[in-house]
Amino acid sequence: CLKSGALRQWGRIEEAEAAAREALAVAPLSFDAADMLIAVLFEAGRPEEALRAAEDMSVRQPNSSQAHVLLGRALSLHGRLTEAAAAFQTALTAEKADVPTVLGHLGNLHHDLCRYDTAEGFYRRALTLKPGLKPAIYGLVNTLKAAGKHAEAKATFREAAQSVPRYADQFFDFLYPIRAASVPTDALDPKKAILVFPPVEMPAIPLGITLLK
Repeated sequence: CLKSGALRQWGRIEEAEAAAREALAVAPLSFDAADMLIAVLFEAGRPEEALRAAEDMSVRQPNSSQAHVLLGRALSLHGRLTEAAAAFQTALTAEKADVPTVLGHLGNLHHDLCRYDTAEGFYRRALTLKPGLKPAIYGLVNTLKAAGKHAEAKATFREAAQSVPRYADQFFDFLYPIRAASVPTDALDPKKAILVFPPVEMPAIPLGITLLK
C-alpha cells in the first residue's frame, strides 16, 4: 500500500492501481489495500469500479465496521448519500467500530446535504468521545462556517489549537493564511498568533476520502 500511495502521489495512477491490486491479491481482506484501490479508481474517473471494490469488501466482511465505512465513503463519493448514511449507521454497530471516526463521516455526509445542525451534532459527539480528533475539528469548523457561525468556528479552532499543541501549526495555517514575511518575527509563534492576529476569512478544508486516516 505504501508503494501504491507513493505512485498515486507521483501521478502514476495506472501503476498505483496495479500495486493496490497486487496488495489485495496477497491480502484479500486488507482494508488499507482496498482503501487505496478505491481512491485510485475514483481518481482515475472510474467510480463504478471503485464502488464495486467497496461492495466486495463489505460482502467479504459483513460484520466489520471498517468494511462498511469503506462502502459508506465510496457511496458518498458516488453521490448516493442515503445509502451511504445507511452504511455508516451499520458501521456504528459492527465489530470493533471506531465510533468517533464513523460519527465524523456522518457529519461529513450531513454537511454535504446542507443539514448543518445535524452535522454539527455528529461532529460534537465525535469530539466528546475523542477530544482532539483533527478531522472532526475540521469538519465542525467548516460546518459552523457554512451555517454562518463564523465567530463560533474561529473560537472552536482557537480552543483546539490550545488544547492540542501538536496541531497548533496546522490550525494556525488554517486560521491565518498570512505570508511569514508580512508579519513580525515575534508573531510567528502559532500560540501567540492565535491570540494577536486579526480574524480573516477561513478557507474550506476538503472533506472526503482521506478522513479515515
